[in-house]
Amino acid sequence: MLSKIKIRRFKNIAETTLDLDRINVLVGTNSSGKSSILQSIQFAVSVAQTTSTFENAKWYLTGSKADHLQTSISPNQLIYSPLRDVYALALNRDLREDENYAIKVEFEEEVSGRSAV
Repeated sequence: MLSKIKIRRFKNIAETTLDLDRINVLVGTNSSGKSSILQSIQFAVSVAQTTSTFENAKWYLTGSKADHLQTSISPNQLIYSPLRDVYALALNRDLREDENYAIKVEFEEEVSGRSAV
């Protein structure tokens, strides 16, 4: 079971961490980010699904742990994107390969404490 999701630089979300339980409810006013949270999760899953279908997808080890991998694919290869303009999904509409501008969605597993970005 997932215990935590950390979202960075997605749409208007600079950075947020969500601690998860068995059932989770997002509550907030209009334009508070509920849909953006769900879209970031969908986007991350789409990136993972897309990269698993391409043999030439580039994977990079990041950080000191061998279980942190990073990939790079072109926007037109994505199976799904919540917006046609993938670059508009980044914070301030500024998506780049540079890690300081990249969208990051990190999932953490409850039992093992392992995470995937």
